[in-house]
Amino acid sequence: FVLSYLENVIADNMRRFAVTQYRWVLGDDGHQVGWTFEYNYDGYQLYPEGIVQGTDDELVVVGNVVANTGGVTRIFSCQIDHTTGAISNFRIYLVNKPIPDTDPWEGNIIANSVTGPYTDGHFLIAGKAMLNEADPVYPGISEIPMIFSINSNLTENQMALYPYKTTSEDELYLNGEFNCAKQVVQTYAGAPA
Repeated sequence: FVLSYLENVIADNMRRFAVTQYRWVLGDDGHQVGWTFEYNYDGYQLYPEGIVQGTDDELVVVGNVVANTGGVTRIFSCQIDHTTGAISNFRIYLVNKPIPDTDPWEGNIIANSVTGPYTDGHFLIAGKAMLNEADPVYPGISEIPMIFSINSNLTENQMALYPYKTTSEDELYLNGEFNCAKQVVQTYAGAPA
């Protein structure tokens, strides 16, 4: 399966993605296209970032979404049937502010990649959270490295932020982002840790 990003050269706000299934046929020298579809969401621009195989062989596409009218960037995910290309589930995530309270997050959240699923059926999205205004809890920072987790049916999500400094004595935090994340279950003294 191949994930593609598509733009319309006529309409500035027509950004979407495509998924193509390629099959290797015994005796052929190459791959043949099984199916290919373009996907869009009316009123929004879609910027795909990654595709993975889900727990039930469905495909999961993750990316960034912005309304045609502008505003904040959010993360989207969708499940696609691997045999027909039909979308069975599409989500745009609205998140609460993890620091210092639970007000809705007013800045952008950006996905850079997706990996998984893992033993508990969730996917990890690496990226960044961007603040629209300075946060007194983390002075100096506007882009915070982020891990965003979604469950296998795309209905639950969690956002974790990882602000950092050069040294603990520094007053200001540094900007940054995560490009990729992977979960590894390690065993210590016979039990998972």
